[in-house]
Amino acid sequence: MKCYVLVVLIMCCTTTSWAQSLPDNPQPGKCYVRCLDYDQKIEWLERDCNEAKEVLSVLRPMLPDSHDLLVYQLELQRLGYKFVADGTLSDAFVRCHNRYIRKQRKQRRREKRLAQRGG
Repeated sequence: MKCYVLVVLIMCCTTTSWAQSLPDNPQPGKCYVRCLDYDQKIEWLERDCNEAKEVLSVLRPMLPDSHDLLVYQLELQRLGYKFVADGTLSDAFVRCHNRYIRKQRKQRRREKRLAQRGG
């Protein structure tokens, strides 16, 4: 009996790790894509699956060049973020990029407040 509980627990853990490449509440019949803008958070964009070919043709120019993305990932790693730099939009990279963007925005707000105070 204990063996079955262990097997079920292992299956749940592996299923959870596979499902991390989807948004939080995906809806059936919808397609989701991620687009990288180096100055904004990476978020899921919801698209209708019937229009997938049109969406891909529109988004293709927006997709980053893998070499540029790899250079950006190596720069984030140099700043101390921990993920595998492989030139793809992995979940770990997305989390680190979003953390970096939040940190940059917070720094800009802090500088703006200091400038308004005259300091």
